[in-house]
Amino acid sequence: MSTETPEQIRADERARCVAELRTYSEELMSASVSQVSAGKDEGFGGVRFAASMGRAAQLLESGKLTPPAALSVSSGEAESR
Repeated sequence: MSTETPEQIRADERARCVAELRTYSEELMSASVSQVSAGKDEGFGGVRFAASMGRAAQLLESGKLTPPAALSVSSGEAESR
């Protein structure tokens, strides 16, 4: 039985999402930079997307990026709407 509060659960989920975004961003950035270094233009799109994912991770971690209100209500409240 878990004794975590909803706030702790959200914080843990946020930390997990930040870690996943960072990992994905770093892997994509590395692969995309390799493509650009090899003279492949399609790597530029990957660099831009990886940078966006990295920025999203920063915003999520700082609390400046939050889920829409509809996603943060309990399922019972959402069903009654």
